[in-house]
Amino acid sequence: MTIKHLGAFFLLAVLAVGCGSDLQKTPEEAARHFLESLAELDFDKAATFATEAMHKDIQNLHAEWKISSPTEQELFKSSLQVQIKTVDCKEVDGTMTCVVCCRPDGAKGNLVLQQRDGRWFVDKN
Repeated sequence: MTIKHLGAFFLLAVLAVGCGSDLQKTPEEAARHFLESLAELDFDKAATFATEAMHKDIQNLHAEWKISSPTEQELFKSSLQVQIKTVDCKEVDGTMTCVVCCRPDGAKGNLVLQQRDGRWFVDKN
């Protein structure tokens, strides 16, 4: 790889990191993009919205997806479908919890988020 290519690669990496951080300025944005990425089965993208502690869970989820039968994959995919109508985040005792509404059955879900260097990340519950 030449210096010119290395410089172009570095510039793209910096731009990619910068763009990702724009999507994580608020806990609501981070929660929304995390869930949308999972619904699209984009596990690598979902990991960019998650803490290091969550990366192993996302990797396990991806591994399960890959070894599942087509029927199981459909069930798995349907379980990740969320029509995000609202994301309400509140801090309680130093923990940011976001309530996301709604799954197709109307159920709400909770996500715990952490802030690091001005960016929000989904963390383990």
